[in-house]
Amino acid sequence: DAYSDVSLEYFDGAWRFTAGLPASVSSLPAANASQQTWTIAACIDDGLRPDRLPIGCFGKDLEVTGACCGHAPASVEIGGATASAVRGEYRRRENFEGRPAYAKADASQFLFYSDSLGGWQISTGLGQGGGMSHPDVRACSPDRLEGAWQSVDPRLGQMQPVELAILGHPSPPWVMLSGWPSHLEDFTGEFRLTDMTCGGRPVYMLPSSDGSDSTNASAFASIFYEAAAGEWRVVAGRQQVVAAGLGPEAHRPDDVWEWHLLEGDTCAAWPDLAAHVFRPGPPALLVSGRRSKVSSAINGEYVRQVRDVHGRSAYEKPDGSKRFFYSQKHAEWQIVGEEGGVLAYCQDPHTRDPSRLRKPWIVGLAPDKLVRTEVLPLAARLKIWLAPSRQWQG
Repeated sequence: DAYSDVSLEYFDGAWRFTAGLPASVSSLPAANASQQTWTIAACIDDGLRPDRLPIGCFGKDLEVTGACCGHAPASVEIGGATASAVRGEYRRRENFEGRPAYAKADASQFLFYSDSLGGWQISTGLGQGGGMSHPDVRACSPDRLEGAWQSVDPRLGQMQPVELAILGHPSPPWVMLSGWPSHLEDFTGEFRLTDMTCGGRPVYMLPSSDGSDSTNASAFASIFYEAAAGEWRVVAGRQQVVAAGLGPEAHRPDDVWEWHLLEGDTCAAWPDLAAHVFRPGPPALLVSGRRSKVSSAINGEYVRQVRDVHGRSAYEKPDGSKRFFYSQKHAEWQIVGEEGGVLAYCQDPHTRDPSRLRKPWIVGLAPDKLVRTEVLPLAARLKIWLAPSRQWQG
């Protein structure tokens, strides 16, 4: 049974979470009035702000944070004239020292706030200094910092401003779950972003076919984060949990590592089930403007591929000779040849739709302001040709 009337209060030199005993226990004859409450967790500290207590004070599985942690974006993008190792997308992870923390997908760089280090930091280790820092201690989220980032100039031994910009990305407008077993295929569809949050994370809803909030399990479902259990859930109707994925570090459902199906009293891992989110980008691109003999082959049509690369749309020429995709490692859009060599690149990590790149392409070693990418218009009609010697089958 669940505890009732959970409260957080300070007494006898400690902050304590207390709760009423479950009904099945409190109703027993031995349970008198003095035994009706129970201390769930305690933190021995004289601080007057429970959201500023030392990390781990209540134990490794319980943390009290300020309200600002719930309003930070699920991912941020770092751009600017800084080193390529720093540029790129950072996904949100567990809070650190009471504020949201972020890391690159390969954990090569971390973005976090540290009281002991005096502000926001970008470094190769969570909780470690030595990289870039920002003295704005008021901002709850790194995309709201005011002023310039700084780093130590090794030649002068002094702090110097760094040209760096951080852009917060909103939650994806929809999420799709694929890989359901045949009897649950009704849950394959677009779960649309709502204006609600749960546990500080977005809530998605799969509407019924007529758009109403029907409680029919096969026609209405939602995806949300259940903070008490530390997991994302797919719920049919109002109560039936269909699938769940453990993810206290996952601030978006597509970050869940593994989903489990719940049917009756059984819970089994289902590796085929995966969440996908909307990736901006047209179905085809046209690259033009390269006039030099060197690397002029980058010009041409590129068709979007089924599989994204590093969380963004990826393209390829119809003959497979060139590929167009986003490099997470270098924080830039690249056009590469068949051997994998980079022919051209555009250092515009903030733009997720490659048809709207704002910075110039660098071809070889020099920028070429004439190179551009644009949407390849869809054909108004299709002409299908069939050799006279062949016949349609089926």
